[in-house]
Amino acid sequence: MTTIFEYLDAPDIGVSTRDSVDIVSYGAFTPAGRGLDAIARALVDGDRPIAVDKSVHDPEWPAIPVLPVADFVPETILGRKGLSRLSRSDRLAIATCAMAYGDTAATIEPGETGVVLGTAVGSTGTLGTFLRDTFEQRRPYLVDAGLFPSTMMNSAAGNTAIRLGLTGVNATVSGGSLAALQAIHYARTVMAAGHARQILAGGVEELSAPYAWAWQHAGMLTPGTALSEGCAVFGLLRPDDSRRTDSPVLGRILASDIRCADPGRGAFAVASRLAESIREVLNRAEVSPDSVTTLVPGAQSRRGFSALERRAVRDGLGGGSRRILHTHQTFGEAHGVGVALRLAALLATWQHPTHPATDLFALVTGIGIDGAVGCLLVAHPDLT
Repeated sequence: MTTIFEYLDAPDIGVSTRDSVDIVSYGAFTPAGRGLDAIARALVDGDRPIAVDKSVHDPEWPAIPVLPVADFVPETILGRKGLSRLSRSDRLAIATCAMAYGDTAATIEPGETGVVLGTAVGSTGTLGTFLRDTFEQRRPYLVDAGLFPSTMMNSAAGNTAIRLGLTGVNATVSGGSLAALQAIHYARTVMAAGHARQILAGGVEELSAPYAWAWQHAGMLTPGTALSEGCAVFGLLRPDDSRRTDSPVLGRILASDIRCADPGRGAFAVASRLAESIREVLNRAEVSPDSVTTLVPGAQSRRGFSALERRAVRDGLGGGSRRILHTHQTFGEAHGVGVALRLAALLATWQHPTHPATDLFALVTGIGIDGAVGCLLVAHPDLT
């Protein structure tokens, strides 16, 4: 069996809790299935999802491999009431947040719990249908007004808060490939400012024919890469709250950073900005480059970007042998939810019995086609 890691020794070191947040719960619906166990089976045991070509049975889809979320039946979590007018993004977000919130609902008041989700543009399927109807329906262009609420980018986060009764901070971050990273970064900022005690933060992205055609016409995917969807959400608490509520810590986000480079200045300028971002999170968390034992990259699915990401990591961390968590074959190109899925993959492998005892810190990186770059520095739960 091909492993996803290489092993190495690492020094013992402590962790600062300054401005950090603990991951105390999770929810995940991915192409691998529901939850972290399904992700671990795909990554560690090799039980990976198989891409399909929807154009074989539906001419509205392009001939591109896709990885839909496996075993997603929202009615089993949410019941049937009120689902008929929700978009796929809405359903994914509500069901995933319900999973994450269910483990912490008894510890923090709903008024002190917020929802922050990252997405590229929201529900591409609903938006595409609504816009097409404005051209195709007979005058006076009687579109289905019931679709309109789900065309809004903040529909998933808003519907989630309503469904779960959460009256804290509610925000949606549109950030392309880095949307989920930007959502987590925003959540950390809000918590550091004292505006929320707990936030459900992550990302959501849905598959749709318009979404698939956009990627097909862009021609940016590497050969054989599947387009995917999913939702991953993490319950975040400040370390003092996680200790006070005796919440199990799955990992600690020590620092996050987001930057942007002008792609017109060349590919190396983008790589240089990501290297700066990596050095910045290490400096903020007071962690040495040698203590980073795991890398979780995300640019393998886009032409030319993987080399830029490797260059940036090498410049930001220097030399040394580190484990690389490969998620490309399991998640494909997940766009706005990609960073959240990779963070879920990291937590899944950390919980697996085969994870190395020498693991200390992990670096989750992201690089967008628009020049946006960023990263998360995460500490293993044994260090918290």
